[in-house]
Amino acid sequence: MLDSRVFTPRMANAVLWAIFAFVLVSCQGLELTINRKTHDSPGSRARATCGVLVCVEHSHTGVNRNKTALYSDGGSDQVAEISRLEVFRLKNTASDTKRRSLLASISPVHKRLNRVSNGMKVDGRLEDGQALLKVELSKETDCRAEFVCQVQGVDAADRQVVRSMHLKQFEIADEDNQGAGGRSYRDSGLSLQVLTMVQELNAKLTAVNNIVGSWGQEMSHLRETVQRDMQSLKNDVDSTSVRLEDKIDANFKRLEDKLESLDRNVDAKTDRLEDKIESMKDRLEDSIQYVANTASREETQELSSCQNNMSDALGRQIKSSISQLEKKVLTIKGDLVKIGTTIDASIDENFVKIHQQLRAGVESNKTTVYENVSTVSSEPSCEKIKDLSNKVSDGFASLSNSIQENFSNLSSSLKSSTTDVKSDMSGQVSPDGLNSNRRLIYTLATSLSPQTCYKGMSAYVPSIANTYTVIDPTSRNGLNKPVVCDMRTDGGGWVVMQRRAIGDVDFYKGWDAYKHGFGSLYGDFWLGNDLIHNFTKKGKFELRIDMKYNGKSGFAQYGGFSIADETGKYAIQVSGFGGTAGDSLTDPHNGAPFTTHDRDNDAWSSNCAVSYTGAWWYKACHSSNLNGQWAVGDNKGPRWNSFTGVNPVTFSEMKIRKVVGQTV
Repeated sequence: MLDSRVFTPRMANAVLWAIFAFVLVSCQGLELTINRKTHDSPGSRARATCGVLVCVEHSHTGVNRNKTALYSDGGSDQVAEISRLEVFRLKNTASDTKRRSLLASISPVHKRLNRVSNGMKVDGRLEDGQALLKVELSKETDCRAEFVCQVQGVDAADRQVVRSMHLKQFEIADEDNQGAGGRSYRDSGLSLQVLTMVQELNAKLTAVNNIVGSWGQEMSHLRETVQRDMQSLKNDVDSTSVRLEDKIDANFKRLEDKLESLDRNVDAKTDRLEDKIESMKDRLEDSIQYVANTASREETQELSSCQNNMSDALGRQIKSSISQLEKKVLTIKGDLVKIGTTIDASIDENFVKIHQQLRAGVESNKTTVYENVSTVSSEPSCEKIKDLSNKVSDGFASLSNSIQENFSNLSSSLKSSTTDVKSDMSGQVSPDGLNSNRRLIYTLATSLSPQTCYKGMSAYVPSIANTYTVIDPTSRNGLNKPVVCDMRTDGGGWVVMQRRAIGDVDFYKGWDAYKHGFGSLYGDFWLGNDLIHNFTKKGKFELRIDMKYNGKSGFAQYGGFSIADETGKYAIQVSGFGGTAGDSLTDPHNGAPFTTHDRDNDAWSSNCAVSYTGAWWYKACHSSNLNGQWAVGDNKGPRWNSFTGVNPVTFSEMKIRKVVGQTV
């Protein structure tokens, strides 16, 4: 409680009335005051009163019940509907507690009150949203007493509200009025009421400021979160765009190379076909010349004349046939150029059939010529020779028709293959779709592929053939499972032990998976540590690692490479580095055992495979991690420190080759 003796009476009254005026303007609510002036009751004899106690409450009937004023406790202190207004006098008891004594009460049931009780006149009314109780105090002890005014009702949200106002007077010194022993009583109830209102108002303003400050912090945090998310999204989009551009560029380059190789091969085969036709023509002319030379002298002149006529006719016919064949060859060449995949095997097969049919046709016609020549020799006659010429012409025409028919069949076959390939290439570009296309390409390309993988084999691989072929196990190569052979890079003969190009295979696997191998030979895969060891224990092997990053290609090559068996934890040994991507394997990985997330063989206090989401020959921990999580940076992706830094490669391929000429 505030002791008003801190101020002089005049100062206290001035300050209190100023605050009271401000609060009355700013707030409306429960009011409890006492007027210590003397009043006479109108219409009756004068009666002395020491003061008038007034308690007033204004209901806030205009408050929207759906929009209550919220404060720090989440509620509202405004009374929307008054149910009772009461005035109590507080009396001290022997136990130092205060007992309430009801002086007056009004409610909606008893809206008016006018009575005199215990020397006090009480007036009250409840109307027009205002409740008023006025008590005239006649005894000085009553004027010095402690009073409480209490209002009950509901707020705008139909919640029960009970508010009270406490009035207690204090004895102060009054320099201007020294009556009653120099002491008087001031209306401190007003000051208590005003201070209470000011404190409540200040508390509410503080609560509002706290709420506004909290909202500001939340908005700042939300703004920072949105900015971080937008930056992260931008980084992901940029990274994805770079990877897609690399893949698209690589696919277009491979397609262009294949089309160029196909065009060269078609030109070569067309030249060989023309040479064969010219050779047939020469052999037929030689056969006719032989027939002419063996005829009887008597018929030489006539036979020579017939031969010239027949040669002219045959020459015209051959030229016409060759012209037609050339047109058909050009048509076939155009069809072949449109084919986007390797069809060398199918072309060779059809050319072999054509060659056999041509050979059979030539032999058949040769026999016919010899038989007819014999007939002419026994029965010399120009008519017979003409018949012979006609038969030879018919035979050559039949041969030409056979050639045309075979080329027609070949063209239809090629067109059908082109349609199938285009249909396959126009499918969905998904990991399964890509694997399907690769299988188609491998199936076409490997029909004439070698059955062994050896250094120097690129010189014997057709130019139209793919770079890779799948070699199945045979008694000759001694394999126990299929492997992928790179037939072209640096002379060819590389057995691929790891490939990561698409990212559709999870390489964060356990010990057994890396022991036996996983993935698809037509996509991303790991060959298997057991099989890699079986290769390298048979002699000296070299290792080559091809990589791509940020649109650039690089490689690292080691003249010596081997890994131990499972009891030796597949420990790696490399030596003799060379290449364009830098050496990120010798140090610190040389001699290190293989570690997976379920088999910790590294020299670090934790498991490097778990910390960097991969499986590798870690020590503590790595400068290369090509089996890390795909497309992840921060040293956790498939990186090669001297080529990509902490960033992941977009392509990697590890392959081994026997140093000597022995095949694998």
